[in-house]
Amino acid sequence: MTENKDLEKRFQIHTYPTLIWFVDGKAVEYTGGRTKDTIIQWINKRSGQSSRELQCDEIAPTTSLEKLNLVFFGDFQGSLYKTFLDIAKVNEKYNFFHASGDCARENGGKHNSVSIFRSFDKSPLHFTGSDKSVDAIQSWMEKSALPTLIEFAAEFIEPVLKRQTPSIILFTDEAESTIRSVFKEASEALEGDIKFVVSGTKSGIQKRLAEFSLVTAEMTPTIRILQPGTQMRRFIYQDATEEITVSSLKSFIEDHKADKIRPHFKSEEVHPHLQGGAVTHVVGTNYNQIVNDPTKDVFVKYFAPWCKHC
Repeated sequence: MTENKDLEKRFQIHTYPTLIWFVDGKAVEYTGGRTKDTIIQWINKRSGQSSRELQCDEIAPTTSLEKLNLVFFGDFQGSLYKTFLDIAKVNEKYNFFHASGDCARENGGKHNSVSIFRSFDKSPLHFTGSDKSVDAIQSWMEKSALPTLIEFAAEFIEPVLKRQTPSIILFTDEAESTIRSVFKEASEALEGDIKFVVSGTKSGIQKRLAEFSLVTAEMTPTIRILQPGTQMRRFIYQDATEEITVSSLKSFIEDHKADKIRPHFKSEEVHPHLQGGAVTHVVGTNYNQIVNDPTKDVFVKYFAPWCKHC
């Protein structure tokens, strides 16, 4: 594309790689994921019907093939069925199926209802809310799309790093350990309070998460809370990890919610001899205190130590 500037300009391509879907020669923005499975799922949804009808004996084998499935049970008409189809047309994560109301009972569901069939944790899950709007059902689907304990991988970058809700992450390079067991127990006991994530530090996307979280292999096992926002904030579990309990993790999470824990910054140490003179040396740990002091106007010079012009 860099050699075909006219095409780049015509389709307003600014980053690479860029995927575009063409329908009757008209370009449509690709809004799916970047893995093989998510690309195929996105294309299949736009190439055919958004939901496929299943017979009762087809539900279990069909939904077992995919990670996330939403099934409508009931009459193929009415407001809930319409809501189901509206969601099916736009949702990228789920596969959608509809079946007669007779199939609901043997799958634990009800006539004219929707259920989630997934390849992890408890399944199926049945929607029981009184609000059956698109937003309410999609919110339920979004929460149900994540495992109780997430083994960090590329597919979880968005929910862990880009949503506004925090995650508590255990960094360990051991496949089995006492701390892993306790952390898993906590994820089940405290489900819904925060996202629980486990990650290694030595390879692939997990290594990148560790680097982003300012964690090295020598520090493991160690626990962090990541709080996305305009500025990603990191909080360190300070207690000894070999003494970890569900109760201590709950206290850590509650203290974070109550803003009782100071965020951790990658920072140079504060040098006392560089404070209080005509020019004050600002580092990561005292930046907010000095620069955002509401009683003063502050003039800050940002520079790179190796920059000759600075």
